[in-house]
Amino acid sequence: RAMAEAADAAYCKFCGSKILRTSVAELVEHEFPLPPLPPQQGEPPAVAESSMPDILKAYWVVRDKFDFDNVGFTKTVDDHLKYLLCADCDTGPVGYFDLREPDRIYLACDRVGTTPPASGPLPPNPALVQMAMEQMRAQEEQNP
Repeated sequence: RAMAEAADAAYCKFCGSKILRTSVAELVEHEFPLPPLPPQQGEPPAVAESSMPDILKAYWVVRDKFDFDNVGFTKTVDDHLKYLLCADCDTGPVGYFDLREPDRIYLACDRVGTTPPASGPLPPNPALVQMAMEQMRAQEEQNP
């Protein structure tokens, strides 16, 4: 929690994207279980024990989804929950939004970093860049 209090921003631990400026958020002690993060490249597949939710206790809370710099939301789960994801790499959940509390969106301190990665953001995936270029060319051909 001490690192979270001193942080200026919250960054994705996987791609380095800035998710939130902490000056627009309130740091709260709040216990809520989040599903475990999926194994990352090079990690062994999750075992049954690790599929149990992680009980997290420190969150940054914002009142509006537009307070985030870079976050995505899942489809609604259990009729009232949406999980937060990094909008650049789709890793998550990094927090949650309970639709029954429309003015409170929670970002888990333990699921994000408080300093930008030393190497900076990861370079773009060449396959995604090529796919985007092909889509742009196809659109230009359809709308000359």
